[in-house]
This record gives sequence, C-alpha cells and structure tokens, in this order.
Amino acid sequence: MKLSTEKFKKYVDDEFSIDQLEALADVIDDRLITLKTAIDKVNHKRIKGFMRNLKEALKQLQEEKPGLWANIRAKRARGEKPAHKNSKAHKDAVKAGKKINKES
Repeated sequence: MKLSTEKFKKYVDDEFSIDQLEALADVIDDRLITLKTAIDKVNHKRIKGFMRNLKEALKQLQEEKPGLWANIRAKRARGEKPAHKNSKAHKDAVKAGKKINKES
C-alpha cells in the first residue's frame, strides 16, 4: 500500500504524539548507526582478507624458480655456448618457450 505524503503526515499526526515520534526517530538513528558500524566491520574484514591473500600471492611469486629466461641469461653471462640444436636441452627450451608464448 502506497501512501501519499499528505496522507502519511495525517496518519502519523493522528496516530502518534510528538514524543512518540521523537523516540521513534532516536531508535531509527541508533539502528542506522549500528547498521553502519556492522557494514564497516564487514568491509574491514574483506579488505583485510584481500590484503592477506595478496601478500601470500606475492610471497609465492618471489619464491618461485627464476624460470627459463633467467637460466638462459645466466648461461650467457657465464660465457657458455648455447645448447646445440639437436640436444635435449635445446628441444626442452624450445618446447617451454612455445608453451609460455601460447599461454600469454
């Protein structure tokens, strides 16, 4: 049932005294404050959980092995020759490179 503003005011004026309306307004204000506090706590927990997950993910990324290109660059820095085209190491490196490029 939808009441117009005028009908609502008339209904409220007829049914409730000013003291009752003020008390009702206070209760509503208290409930709103409680609700806002609860929402803030939930959001804080969500943000805290997100930050925890983000830190764990970053830690895992840092702990991973350096990877294919790091190994290739390290070998070049040491002055070693690359693996010849028919070796198992070369074939594995080409296969890994293709897999990386396919995922990207």
